[in-house]
Amino acid sequence: MKTTTHSGFTLTELLVATAIIALCLIISAPLYRDYLVETETVDALSALKALELEVRAPAKSGDRLQVCDDSLVKTENLQSNYLRLGIVAVPNAPANPAGEKGFAAAMNVISTVDKEGSTGVRVAKAFYEEIKNSRPSELVEGTVADTAVAFAVILSPIGEPYCETPGQSKLAAGPGSSSHLNHEAAKNVVQTTAVV
Repeated sequence: MKTTTHSGFTLTELLVATAIIALCLIISAPLYRDYLVETETVDALSALKALELEVRAPAKSGDRLQVCDDSLVKTENLQSNYLRLGIVAVPNAPANPAGEKGFAAAMNVISTVDKEGSTGVRVAKAFYEEIKNSRPSELVEGTVADTAVAFAVILSPIGEPYCETPGQSKLAAGPGSSSHLNHEAAKNVVQTTAVV
């Protein structure tokens, strides 16, 4: 009698192995997504610190008011995979948007599902919550929704005039520059995205 040896896997063994792999992927995908959001939030906090150091550097402080747009800082400090970051001027007194108490430099943060995807919005929400809990006096409220997030964080010393009045500088960049993307425009982006 001739005996044959099978070298290979049975269909049952292949199905069990496939089910185990699928189960591992189902369990690990949300963990990876949470890890990614946490990592990107830490990166955003690092960018915030770097921008704050640049803005508060001795060379930038003085008697002269600054033009508060992206040219105020190094471009690499505004890079993010999941957030649109920029430098804007915000009123020192939120109740007085005309800026009678001067303007502060702020990091503008925008993320929409259309541009940065759902992960970008989750990162922006996590960053917003971190700022809200750790630095509430520096948070310029914006809009936080499921489809878009927009807010700003003050970088310059609070209450001290730091920026020129937006749009009044002869040195300001032309149309289409990020200096024209102010916080009101960010709110409009969020409201438009939320309606669509």
